[in-house]
Amino acid sequence: MDHSVGGRKEDQYSLVLAGAVLERLAAGWTVDAVLAVPDMPCRRTLYDWRLRHPEFDVAWAEIRAHQAAARRRRLTAAEDSRAAREAARARREGRPPRAKSGRKSTYTPDRAEAFCERLVEGFTLREIAALPGMPAVAMVYRWLRNHPEFRRAYVVALRMREELAADAVLEGRRPDRWTGGRPGQLRPDVWTEEW
Repeated sequence: MDHSVGGRKEDQYSLVLAGAVLERLAAGWTVDAVLAVPDMPCRRTLYDWRLRHPEFDVAWAEIRAHQAAARRRRLTAAEDSRAAREAARARREGRPPRAKSGRKSTYTPDRAEAFCERLVEGFTLREIAALPGMPAVAMVYRWLRNHPEFRRAYVVALRMREELAADAVLEGRRPDRWTGGRPGQLRPDVWTEEW
Protein backbone atom coordinates (compact mmCIF):
# COMPACT_ATOMS: atom_id res chain seq x y z
CA MET A 1 0.00 0.00 0.00
CA ASP A 2 1.40 3.38 -1.03
CA HIS A 3 1.16 5.92 1.79
CA SER A 4 2.95 8.69 -0.08
CA VAL A 5 -0.36 10.15 -1.27
CA GLY A 6 -2.50 12.02 1.22
CA GLY A 7 -1.55 12.50 4.83
CA ARG A 8 -0.95 15.82 6.49
CA LYS A 9 -0.55 18.76 4.16
CA GLU A 10 2.07 21.42 4.62
CA ASP A 11 0.94 24.58 6.35
CA GLN A 12 -0.02 27.12 3.68
CA TYR A 13 0.69 30.00 6.06
CA SER A 14 2.66 32.85 4.52
CA LEU A 15 3.15 36.42 5.62
CA VAL A 16 1.58 37.64 2.38
CA LEU A 17 -1.58 35.54 2.76
CA ALA A 18 -1.87 36.23 6.49
CA GLY A 19 -1.36 39.95 5.80
CA ALA A 20 -4.13 39.88 3.18
CA VAL A 21 -6.52 38.26 5.66
CA LEU A 22 -5.69 40.76 8.41
CA GLU A 23 -5.85 43.71 6.00
CA ARG A 24 -9.35 42.75 4.88
CA LEU A 25 -10.50 42.25 8.46
CA ALA A 26 -9.08 45.64 9.44
CA ALA A 27 -10.93 47.20 6.49
CA GLY A 28 -14.19 46.04 8.03
CA TRP A 29 -14.79 42.79 6.17
CA THR A 30 -16.52 40.01 8.08
CA VAL A 31 -14.74 36.68 8.48
CA ASP A 32 -17.30 35.10 6.12
CA ALA A 33 -16.60 37.75 3.47
CA VAL A 34 -12.84 37.16 3.76
CA LEU A 35 -13.30 33.41 3.42
CA ALA A 36 -15.54 33.84 0.37
CA VAL A 37 -12.59 35.16 -1.67
CA PRO A 38 -11.27 32.23 -3.77
CA ASP A 39 -7.59 32.53 -2.79
CA MET A 40 -8.27 32.67 0.95
CA PRO A 41 -7.85 29.68 3.27
CA CYS A 42 -10.78 27.80 4.74
CA ARG A 43 -12.18 28.63 8.17
CA ARG A 44 -10.44 25.69 9.86
CA THR A 45 -7.06 26.71 8.42
CA LEU A 46 -7.57 30.27 9.55
CA TYR A 47 -8.20 29.22 13.13
CA ASP A 48 -5.29 26.73 13.00
CA TRP A 49 -3.05 29.66 12.06
CA ARG A 50 -4.17 31.40 15.23
CA LEU A 51 -2.99 28.41 17.25
CA ARG A 52 0.29 27.87 15.41
CA HIS A 53 1.42 31.44 14.71
CA PRO A 54 1.31 33.68 17.81
CA GLU A 55 2.02 36.88 15.86
CA PHE A 56 -1.00 36.21 13.64
CA ASP A 57 -3.14 35.45 16.70
CA VAL A 58 -2.12 38.70 18.42
CA ALA A 59 -2.85 40.78 15.30
CA TRP A 60 -6.18 38.94 14.82
CA ALA A 61 -7.22 39.54 18.44
CA GLU A 62 -6.34 43.25 18.23
CA ILE A 63 -8.37 43.74 15.05
CA ARG A 64 -11.38 41.83 16.42
CA ALA A 65 -11.23 43.76 19.74
CA HIS A 66 -11.12 47.03 17.80
CA GLN A 67 -14.14 45.92 15.72
CA ALA A 68 -16.06 44.90 18.84
CA ALA A 69 -15.33 48.24 20.51
CA ALA A 70 -16.49 50.08 17.37
CA ARG A 71 -19.74 48.04 17.33
CA ARG A 72 -20.38 48.89 20.97
CA ARG A 73 -19.73 52.60 20.32
CA ARG A 74 -22.15 52.57 17.37
CA LEU A 75 -24.85 50.86 19.43
CA THR A 76 -24.40 53.29 22.31
CA ALA A 77 -24.40 56.32 19.98
CA ALA A 78 -27.57 55.08 18.26
CA GLU A 79 -29.32 54.62 21.62
CA ASP A 80 -28.15 58.05 22.83
CA SER A 81 -29.23 59.83 19.65
CA ARG A 82 -32.64 58.14 19.69
CA ALA A 83 -33.18 59.21 23.33
CA ALA A 84 -31.99 62.76 22.53
CA ARG A 85 -34.39 63.05 19.55
CA GLU A 86 -37.28 61.85 21.70
CA ALA A 87 -36.41 64.34 24.49
CA ALA A 88 -36.18 67.22 21.97
CA ARG A 89 -39.54 66.29 20.43
CA ALA A 90 -41.11 66.15 23.91
CA ARG A 91 -39.71 69.63 24.76
CA ARG A 92 -41.09 71.07 21.50
CA GLU A 93 -44.50 69.59 22.27
CA GLY A 94 -44.35 70.82 25.88
CA ARG A 95 -44.61 67.42 27.51
CA PRO A 96 -42.22 65.29 29.58
CA PRO A 97 -40.18 62.67 27.71
CA ARG A 98 -41.89 59.34 27.38
CA ALA A 99 -40.94 56.81 30.03
CA LYS A 100 -39.29 53.64 28.84
CA SER A 101 -41.95 51.10 28.08
CA GLY A 102 -41.79 47.35 28.05
CA ARG A 103 -41.24 44.63 30.52
CA LYS A 104 -39.50 45.46 33.77
CA SER A 105 -35.93 44.20 33.93
CA THR A 106 -35.23 41.04 35.90
CA TYR A 107 -31.75 42.35 36.73
CA THR A 108 -30.72 42.51 40.36
CA PRO A 109 -27.17 42.90 41.71
CA ASP A 110 -27.55 39.63 43.66
CA ARG A 111 -28.56 37.63 40.57
CA ALA A 112 -25.73 39.24 38.59
CA GLU A 113 -23.20 38.33 41.29
CA ALA A 114 -24.46 34.72 41.43
CA PHE A 115 -24.24 34.52 37.65
CA CYS A 116 -20.64 35.82 37.60
CA GLU A 117 -19.62 33.38 40.34
CA ARG A 118 -20.83 30.47 38.21
CA LEU A 119 -18.99 31.93 35.23
CA VAL A 120 -15.70 31.98 37.18
CA GLU A 121 -16.32 28.39 38.30
CA GLY A 122 -16.23 27.39 34.64
CA PHE A 123 -19.88 26.98 33.74
CA THR A 124 -20.89 27.93 30.20
CA LEU A 125 -23.73 30.38 29.58
CA ARG A 126 -26.12 27.56 28.74
CA GLU A 127 -25.18 25.59 31.84
CA ILE A 128 -25.78 28.65 34.01
CA ALA A 129 -29.09 29.40 32.27
CA ALA A 130 -30.26 25.85 33.05
CA LEU A 131 -29.75 26.40 36.81
CA PRO A 132 -32.77 27.46 38.89
CA GLY A 133 -33.02 31.20 39.45
CA MET A 134 -30.48 32.08 36.75
CA PRO A 135 -31.30 34.23 33.72
CA ALA A 136 -31.77 32.81 30.24
CA VAL A 137 -28.95 33.33 27.73
CA ALA A 138 -30.90 36.05 25.91
CA MET A 139 -31.50 37.81 29.22
CA VAL A 140 -27.75 37.82 29.95
CA TYR A 141 -27.09 39.64 26.69
CA ARG A 142 -29.90 42.10 27.52
CA TRP A 143 -28.27 42.72 30.91
CA LEU A 144 -24.93 43.29 29.19
CA ARG A 145 -26.54 45.83 26.90
CA ASN A 146 -28.50 47.69 29.59
CA HIS A 147 -26.44 47.51 32.80
CA PRO A 148 -22.86 48.90 32.71
CA GLU A 149 -22.08 47.53 36.18
CA PHE A 150 -22.95 44.02 34.95
CA ARG A 151 -20.77 44.48 31.85
CA ARG A 152 -17.82 45.32 34.10
CA ALA A 153 -18.48 42.38 36.43
CA TYR A 154 -18.88 40.05 33.43
CA VAL A 155 -15.51 41.10 31.99
CA VAL A 156 -13.81 40.64 35.37
CA ALA A 157 -15.37 37.16 35.72
CA LEU A 158 -14.17 36.16 32.25
CA ARG A 159 -10.64 37.33 33.04
CA MET A 160 -10.64 35.45 36.33
CA ARG A 161 -11.81 32.31 34.54
CA GLU A 162 -9.04 32.73 31.98
CA GLU A 163 -6.45 33.06 34.76
CA LEU A 164 -7.74 29.91 36.48
CA ALA A 165 -7.51 28.01 33.20
CA ALA A 166 -3.96 29.29 32.64
CA ASP A 167 -3.01 28.24 36.18
CA ALA A 168 -4.41 24.77 35.50
CA VAL A 169 -2.25 24.48 32.40
CA LEU A 170 0.85 25.60 34.34
CA GLU A 171 0.13 22.96 36.97
CA GLY A 172 -0.07 20.32 34.25
CA ARG A 173 -3.84 19.86 34.44
CA ARG A 174 -6.20 20.17 31.50
CA PRO A 175 -8.42 23.23 31.94
CA ASP A 176 -11.49 21.39 30.66
CA ARG A 177 -13.69 22.67 33.46
CA TRP A 178 -13.10 26.22 32.23
CA THR A 179 -13.23 25.51 28.51
CA GLY A 180 -15.26 22.34 28.03
CA GLY A 181 -12.33 21.21 25.90
CA ARG A 182 -12.89 24.21 23.61
CA PRO A 183 -10.51 27.13 24.30
CA GLY A 184 -12.65 29.46 22.18
CA GLN A 185 -15.29 29.33 24.93
CA LEU A 186 -13.14 31.65 27.02
CA ARG A 187 -13.49 34.59 24.63
CA PRO A 188 -16.92 35.87 23.73
CA ASP A 189 -17.05 37.93 20.54
CA VAL A 190 -18.27 41.29 21.68
CA TRP A 191 -18.07 41.70 25.44
CA THR A 192 -14.35 41.09 26.04
CA GLU A 193 -13.29 44.71 26.55
CA GLU A 194 -14.51 47.12 29.18
CA TRP A 195 -16.65 50.03 28.03
